[in-house]
Amino acid sequence: NKNCLSYFIPVCFLDCPTTKTGIRRIVAVSLYIHKYKTERKVHKMFVCMSKKTLGVASCVVLLTAIGVLAQNNDRFWYGPTQGNLFGPNDWNQVSCDNIDVCEGWPDKWKMARGWQLSSNECNTRMQGPLNLERQTGIPGSRFFECIDVHWMKYHDGACNWKDMTDNQESEHRNNFHIRRHALTMKSPLGTDGVLDCPNGWGGHYPKLDYSKGYPEWWLLSHMDIITPAEWLQDGVRYDGQINYAHFYQRDFNTQDPMGPLKKDGTVVIFFKAYEDVLPDPYMDKMICQFRKTEEEVRDQCGLPSVAQPYPGCYNYQRRRGLRKQSNATKPQPEMDHQWTPVNITKENYKQQIGPTDYDFDKFIEEQIAQGGGNGNWTDHPLLDPERHLVDFGHVPFHAYQFLVNVRTEYYFRVRTSQTIPPCQTGRDGNHYRVMKDPLRLHPRQVAEIERLLAERIAPVGTRNACNRDTAGVPMQGVKGGPAVRVARPTQRYDNHAKMTFCECKDWPSKWPEDREWCQIGATNDIGDYERYYERPYNFYNGETLTINRGEMADPTRLNPW
Repeated sequence: NKNCLSYFIPVCFLDCPTTKTGIRRIVAVSLYIHKYKTERKVHKMFVCMSKKTLGVASCVVLLTAIGVLAQNNDRFWYGPTQGNLFGPNDWNQVSCDNIDVCEGWPDKWKMARGWQLSSNECNTRMQGPLNLERQTGIPGSRFFECIDVHWMKYHDGACNWKDMTDNQESEHRNNFHIRRHALTMKSPLGTDGVLDCPNGWGGHYPKLDYSKGYPEWWLLSHMDIITPAEWLQDGVRYDGQINYAHFYQRDFNTQDPMGPLKKDGTVVIFFKAYEDVLPDPYMDKMICQFRKTEEEVRDQCGLPSVAQPYPGCYNYQRRRGLRKQSNATKPQPEMDHQWTPVNITKENYKQQIGPTDYDFDKFIEEQIAQGGGNGNWTDHPLLDPERHLVDFGHVPFHAYQFLVNVRTEYYFRVRTSQTIPPCQTGRDGNHYRVMKDPLRLHPRQVAEIERLLAERIAPVGTRNACNRDTAGVPMQGVKGGPAVRVARPTQRYDNHAKMTFCECKDWPSKWPEDREWCQIGATNDIGDYERYYERPYNFYNGETLTINRGEMADPTRLNPW
């Protein structure tokens, strides 16, 4: 790291003392400059050197330490490369020697048994994200057929809201983080890398079942929210996306024909701002918690609270240097439109015996009966302003609530790399399921997500502590407010990605919205075209997707790349 060369190099030319005290001094100098965990390695190397060669050896060791520390100083962002801050074209150079301290590989996957990150794969095959094309779902086309035969079944985990936001036993008390590239909700882990939810009902991760070929569950590592969307759908870039990142876990001593244990899978839900919908109450609950995370960081840094309030969230009003200054009473939210979400609680769907007894069919039936969902909160039967609590405390927590709210089972099936360094692919790529419909959000929700990412303050104890620090580059926000782009550019398609569109022909959906959509064009001479492109979503507001209609006449000729 060039900033510390002026400190390291002079040490090499000192008349290095040969006593243990002298050794400790040299080690202390290196540790003082970079507070990384290299003491044990450096100290051991010094002790092993003979007294005659100690002066020369110290130069070798210190210069080696520079290389190690520089590796762990690599970071990525979405602009052009600047030193060891690497832009998308150079992400293959983002190195990491110690997964515990490096910032360039932010998803550590420490909870996954039997595999770990080992190398940068950002310049290999199967890179993502991609432009997803619905024509890949046409039977008889040159693309891969959808082999899935049922919906993705998902279970909530053992953690309740207190475990997520005020966990006294996990590595992080508050498991909502504003990272340089995403708003992140993490599964709470103890220092041993095991799920730790003392207030819940056990040690079970939220989990999801992919159709076809995977006998075990995919376990939820974390959820990211980013703006704008990285993946495109027939050339459309949405305002943002929600990523549910999973790892695949089996007994690592088992000889399994599925191959290596290194597998991860991500479910992606697009979102888009619509003026004619009410705010999604579950997204408001998430926003309030991320604002609380933001306030905690600003408080630790002695910075004033964010000036602009958000409807329904606690309005922090702490001035610079006054750590305890806040509202004497909690604010009353706007009462024009208040919402009660899908009523998910631990009692109404989890059996106390364990998660294997969970009745997913019954769970979906309950959600259908209650109404609500993607932009349709006005008709929710539990709509009652009197139930509204500050920070949307009346909204129950469910790890997969956004999958409930989007109200579709159909998706793109594709395999690519992860979309941040080290872009791991493993043997057969990261297994993506990208939902066909965007989640409809109110513009103020998207604008607040954009602001949270754009105005991120680095927490105490991290690099650039208490200063603005984001991986994003400025862009135009949905309401003209502060916004940054944290989306990797679209990558070139590779046939190993096996992109396809899974929809009505592959299995019948449980959602009535899906079943109605599947009837569109059933008797029309242009068939799938109307459903795929002229009425692409379960809701209709005049939006369309675009393709050359001439190509539809002979699907075997399709060759978009």
